Amino acid sequence: MVGRACGELLAGEVAVFYAGRGTADFELDMASSNAALPDGMRFDVVIHVAADFGGTTLEDWFRTESVNALGVLNACRIARQAEAGHLLLVSTVSACYGPQDSHYGIYSMSKRHGDELAQLYCRQSGLPLTILRPSQLYDADSKCRKHQPLFYAIVDKAQAGEDMAFFGSNDALRNFLFLDDFADVVARTVKHHVLGVFNCAAISPVRLSEIAAVAREVFGRGGQTVFQHDRPDIADLPFIDGQQSLFSAIGYVPATALRQGLLRIKRARENP
Repeated sequence: MVGRACGELLAGEVAVFYAGRGTADFELDMASSNAALPDGMRFDVVIHVAADFGGTTLEDWFRTESVNALGVLNACRIARQAEAGHLLLVSTVSACYGPQDSHYGIYSMSKRHGDELAQLYCRQSGLPLTILRPSQLYDADSKCRKHQPLFYAIVDKAQAGEDMAFFGSNDALRNFLFLDDFADVVARTVKHHVLGVFNCAAISPVRLSEIAAVAREVFGRGGQTVFQHDRPDIADLPFIDGQQSLFSAIGYVPATALRQGLLRIKRARENP
């Protein structure tokens, strides 16, 4: 999803190829120790976006570490084999979470491991590296629904004019970034050859009730927000601010405000 959004934006200026499982130019399984491109392939930039989102079983943990940590080492090796002058790793703000955070788990831990492995490898090999850590992503066509079910449930309820009930008493904090904005950040980072590790988040975090209120305003079909105080609270996500040094270097700040993003969702649903 993220790879396609970035690739489609970059394809207007450069030749773009996809590697991965399924519909791709090159078959590549980042969890395999034998992952490699065909001989002789050369690329200026390699952008790594593959991720596993974890689970609760020990088998899930093995798979998640294999993809999110060792898979990054594969990406580093492939970038060297392709004689790339730049490796861009799309990580996540979850890599910043620690044991004290409610959403800390195998996903955040394995993504941080991958970030650290990439930094170690690239420092020792001299491979130029950028790590971008986006906050929660959403889009107009609901491609992000699998990983943001609560956000799209709010939108669905607003579209139907139904009440939105949130568990507990906490009006949980979130930071949503429009997918097209993040793709623009990636493209500009490549173009300007900006190196380093950067958080990439929307300028202002929002509460769940704010998302619901704006969604009801956009769809105009009524409904209200209800907190179910007898249910467990929904926890805040730690606020990770976007880094102005990145936005200054690429000459761009994520610009799609929540209301604009929801209007784009509405238009997409009305004109499928």
